[in-house]
Amino acid sequence: MLAILVALTAVAPAGAHRMIVDIRGALALVEVQRSVAPERRGEERVLDVALPEGARLLSADLGGRPLRPGTDDQVRPAYRTAISVVGATSTSLHLDEGTDLRIRIAAPEREADPVVRYRFVAPLGCRQGRFVLAMPGSREPAPLPAQVTVSSRTLLPRLTIAGAPAVRLRGSAPARAPWEIAFETRHWPVDARFAGTAVSLCRRVPEGPGEVPARVLLLVDRSRSVGPAGLSAERDLARALIQALPPSLKFNVLFFEREVVPLFPIAREATGETLGALDDATAPVHLRNGSDFVGVFRRAAQAHERDPVERGRTWLVVITDGSLPDGLEAQAMLAAAGPLRDARIAVAVVRPRDDEPTSPADLAVLRELAASTGGVLRVVEPADIAQTAAEIARTMQDGGDLFWGDRSFPPGAGAFRGDGNSLTARFEGRPQDLGSPREAVDRRWLEALGRSPRGLWFGAAGPVAALIEPGPVPAPPEAVVRGELERGVVRNALSLTFTPRARACYLGRRVHQAGDFDLRGRLKLQLHLERGEMVDAVVRDSTLQRPELEACLREAAFAVEVPRPMRKDAPTIAVLNLVFQPSTPVAGADASSLGREIDLMLGPISFPADGRDLLEALRSPAAVP
Repeated sequence: MLAILVALTAVAPAGAHRMIVDIRGALALVEVQRSVAPERRGEERVLDVALPEGARLLSADLGGRPLRPGTDDQVRPAYRTAISVVGATSTSLHLDEGTDLRIRIAAPEREADPVVRYRFVAPLGCRQGRFVLAMPGSREPAPLPAQVTVSSRTLLPRLTIAGAPAVRLRGSAPARAPWEIAFETRHWPVDARFAGTAVSLCRRVPEGPGEVPARVLLLVDRSRSVGPAGLSAERDLARALIQALPPSLKFNVLFFEREVVPLFPIAREATGETLGALDDATAPVHLRNGSDFVGVFRRAAQAHERDPVERGRTWLVVITDGSLPDGLEAQAMLAAAGPLRDARIAVAVVRPRDDEPTSPADLAVLRELAASTGGVLRVVEPADIAQTAAEIARTMQDGGDLFWGDRSFPPGAGAFRGDGNSLTARFEGRPQDLGSPREAVDRRWLEALGRSPRGLWFGAAGPVAALIEPGPVPAPPEAVVRGELERGVVRNALSLTFTPRARACYLGRRVHQAGDFDLRGRLKLQLHLERGEMVDAVVRDSTLQRPELEACLREAAFAVEVPRPMRKDAPTIAVLNLVFQPSTPVAGADASSLGREIDLMLGPISFPADGRDLLEALRSPAAVP
């Protein structure tokens, strides 16, 4: 146990910049004390501050008197009054985008340099297996180096301050450049630090070579929802992943849509020929409707039985856009894998940059799929494909991700969570208990973390007044454009592509008896469209009583190329009411008064669409002049 208590003096010498960092479990309380000297006497003193990511201001004081938070209507008028009383001149400076807080101080010319002290609480991060508190660079025009002192109630192995070993838990921080406080953990592979309900995870990077697979099977989604741009990104990721593994490793690719198509009969080594075959098979012309996730796992199990490996583990790498069929569960895919249940599964979700993100429900299914096998889950940015592929290969060799809640952590990475109630994670396909002694922290620390970073603080110490205001508000992310697919677009696409196929199904029916020749009936077909893909075609109602004809209509629907709305992931349902009869009836004379009006509204048909119907109409007596 190690405890260091440092008392700050009420007044600091001119130009002093001191920091005390109190580390408690997953949190750090940083206390900064400094004097602020203006460039010219009589001017308002300004100090711009950048806080670590996720940090929140806890308290502040001026000359030993606390500053109080308030609303804009309360704080700003009081500070304007203070400026007029002391006779200070307001300073106008450009506010940097990276500034989190701006501290303004109004003091008369004869007043000594005021001492400002503020405290903020920040969560610890993780980098390369070490807990870190990353401090951003200074935003001041002429910054001062800081004298840093670290305190903790537990041992901090190999503590460093700004990259240098800490001597008696003390060190110096640079004036302008970003720096960090880092220390190691004593647990492997996972260490969890708790402070109240705050938890920070950190995985140490394993030493030595990791697991090398015996074979890699790439399961590449080639459905229409991927799109040409997405399919190109999937190809680049598959190539980069193969090239990141040893060249002697054998691989095969199973492309799946409604059907599963292997690239090679058996696994082959990565050569120019095999990579060229991969490029040819990922051309946009190969996009098809449907996404048979269960079928591709079943086909992978069959390929394993035909071409078993003598030793080692098989990797299954699923490369998809993350658009899953409704009702699909991870256990269904794992059950279809059969003898490959012990395979390690990596899931890479790839979408073009301007596409909307994958739905949380689909990501949860894919996360469970990877977590059940000790695998990896990555949402890949198209600009970072090569780096992500190397990271996937390295993480798979090092034991896979650590899955906790709705997040996954590779070795050497971690994250902050504000809820430590669930302390069980999944690692290498098995539950892992992350139990660790908790360190007590002041409740105000946790309350500050849950508070909004916006807000103003004001206070005065004698003739000196101070205002703390938030930095510039970042622009909100661009909203995803959502809308309905126009009915006219769907109608035109189906009229041009589906209607001829439906007619071919009817004309190509088998005739066994007289009733089959004069087959009449109605059928309601419901088409499910999503991301430019025909996901499903369901017969809702039919009077034909011909299962083979209904099956032909469903198959014809999957051959249709449906329009893909821009930046829209919501599904669309189109309902077709089809009428089947041997010939198109010829319109006869109508003596009713509404006949002409109805013809004008609907638009008269000058001739039948079917050529045979046209011949029959010409032979009829009504067609003779």
